[in-house]
Amino acid sequence: MTAKHKNTDFCMLAVSAAVILYFIFAVIPYGDSHNFFSEASVPEGKEVWPYFLMTTPALIVYLIIVFKWVKRIRFLRWLNYPVIIFVVNFISLICLSAFNGGTVFWLIFITGPVSLILTAVFFTIGLIKDLRFLRAAKEQQ
Repeated sequence: MTAKHKNTDFCMLAVSAAVILYFIFAVIPYGDSHNFFSEASVPEGKEVWPYFLMTTPALIVYLIIVFKWVKRIRFLRWLNYPVIIFVVNFISLICLSAFNGGTVFWLIFITGPVSLILTAVFFTIGLIKDLRFLRAAKEQQ
């Protein structure tokens, strides 16, 4: 582990937690108060633009950070990889609700099993890589 990328593992977890908290405490209450999550109605034009600006830039910035930092993660891969998959799936569904309202959540039935399988696969891959990292660190001592 180089000094330059020393805390990338924890920074990625912190960024993921910050994004989740932002969506839980800022975006979801706003969307709920303007019926973005209701299957019975499609969001109106004047409410879509602020919601779009609340969700989409956050998703884009998070994806940029993920693509920039995912190769730098050296430890805690078993935790980072599934969290990244969950956050990207969760945020993308919330972003899509700006255009179609609550009907987009029917996509969960399609993407849900795929996300669960990917989460399990990347959890296993991350665990294997972390165990190799620990063995290599143990052999260096």
